[in-house]
Amino acid sequence: MNSFRNKKKAHTKAESERKDKVVSVRFSPEQLKKATENAKSNDMTLSNYTATAAANGGVGPTPEKLVEFQNKINALCKTVERTAPDKVEEIQKEAYGLWPISSL
Repeated sequence: MNSFRNKKKAHTKAESERKDKVVSVRFSPEQLKKATENAKSNDMTLSNYTATAAANGGVGPTPEKLVEFQNKINALCKTVERTAPDKVEEIQKEAYGLWPISSL
């Protein structure tokens, strides 16, 4: 009889990105409700929402939102490249100025 154990996948995140520290936080019932709602509205777990807010002095864009933002800018640049190729570089520079990662 063969028995196989589920093996954990190797970590693919950089050492500095691993979340291996655990803290305990106390919430009032109303604070927990509001924090849970905020986390859900940002497509985050309560843990990730709390850690992101604490580390950044508030919640900035989630990684998913940053990818969405970048994909939209890329699509815009492709469209501009077809219709007005001389404007692509200007739009890319302006988009870079809007890039929300600078606020994190």
